Order: sequence, then structure tokens, then C-alpha cells
Amino acid sequence: MYRGEIVERGPSDEVILAPRHPYTQTLAAAAPSSAAGRERARAARAERLAARAGRDAERREAVVGDGCRFRPRCPYAMDVCTRRPPETEVGPGHRSLCWLRTDTNDSVVGPSA
Repeated sequence: MYRGEIVERGPSDEVILAPRHPYTQTLAAAAPSSAAGRERARAARAERLAARAGRDAERREAVVGDGCRFRPRCPYAMDVCTRRPPETEVGPGHRSLCWLRTDTNDSVVGPSA
């Protein structure tokens, strides 16, 4: 869920281990590994908080309207993201609310590819 909207749904193992929405991928990448030390986790949190402050200012200026809510932070944002994204089946029982599609190799490709 991102900003009050479900962006990816499906079997929990599938969503957690093979995320298809850019926001879910960002969450998975941000999770500390079991080997992460307490100090490293604190430093990473401080960096995230500083980055969040900058993004919050940007988000207040961004007018999302009916488009993708993740667009201001999405590394794959395109012009088409100003419209509401479709909910697409990306696997058995696994759906993603995104303009991006995934190919059979699970690599992200845009709608023009």
C-alpha cells in the first residue's frame, strides 16, 4: 500500500520475494539484511529521514490528481503516469497497479517496449 492505495496484491511470498511494483521493490531493497549491525541500521535510518524530508517538500509541490500516486518517487515514471494506472496480472493471483509490465525474465520494461 502506498499513500492509501493498494499498489500490489497477491500471495504474500510472491509479493515479498518477487515484487513487481516499483514501490514494493523499493521497500524490499530498503529492508536491512539479517547481518546488518545496529549502527549501520541507525545510519541508514538517518539517511532515509533526511531524504524523506526532501521528498516531502517535493511531494507537496507535485500535483498527482488521478495519476499514479508513486509517480513523484518512481524511477520509471513516464508521461503516461499522469493517468490512473491499470491493475495488471503479473503472475497467478499476483496483481500490480502500474503502467509498467514485466516480461518472462521478471525484468521491468516500459509500455513502449
